[in-house]
Amino acid sequence: MKSKATLLVGASVLALFSCETNKYQETDRVLATSNLEDFVDSVDMAVKTTPVHDWSQINTRFNELDSRADEVYKDLKYQEDGLVLIGDRYETIVSNGKREQENFEETTAMHMKNVENWSKMKAENLSKGVKNASSDIEKASMESMNWLEANMDKLGNDTKDNYTKIKIDLEKI
Repeated sequence: MKSKATLLVGASVLALFSCETNKYQETDRVLATSNLEDFVDSVDMAVKTTPVHDWSQINTRFNELDSRADEVYKDLKYQEDGLVLIGDRYETIVSNGKREQENFEETTAMHMKNVENWSKMKAENLSKGVKNASSDIEKASMESMNWLEANMDKLGNDTKDNYTKIKIDLEKI
């Protein structure tokens, strides 16, 4: 009897340890990895098509997906090497994207400055009775206006408003 009781207790303890359940399953790991990879792919595409982004919002979403994947991987005792590679790729994309955004914003500022200077000069010359502006300044300004027109959908609202105001003022001249 004592040996049967010992066997039953031993079997119960063994059953308890062998039935250790994870909070997540393999399908959760695959989904978490896929969601993270898909997000990084979408950021990569967005950076290639649009120069200006809300990086804090993007980073928040990446951190949410990355934390979820970390949790699943740890629960399943799975190596996180794949997540590290995805994270490294994300950091490279963000770094390149921020650099591109900075370049775009500098180019936008340069073109707006050209247009503003040209507009100011035109107005000053007209008020003095001078109707011929420097052709070099006008040519550079037209290049800037063309660039701004071509990139209108990518410009910030303040730049769009300022450019539109200058364009309307120039049409009155």
